[in-house]
Amino acid sequence: MHNKVRHNRPADWTSLTLRLCWRRYCLINLMKREAERLLTNLFSRLKSPYGSPRMTVELNETGFSISENAVAKLMARQRP
Repeated sequence: MHNKVRHNRPADWTSLTLRLCWRRYCLINLMKREAERLLTNLFSRLKSPYGSPRMTVELNETGFSISENAVAKLMARQRP
């Protein structure tokens, strides 16, 4: 005889997990859009082509915490 393992999860555990993942996905996308907006504003304000290290410093000084790699990806996406 094999003993079946039963998990003590609520009946809506899967739906709760999906809702939390969806909220995190939405929050991440919202943060990306805000970072793109701030980056566009910085481009127009600085009037000089800076790289991702300098743009990261500028964004972090405005209070928007973001990594240099994330800025580099956003900059690459904005190039024509």
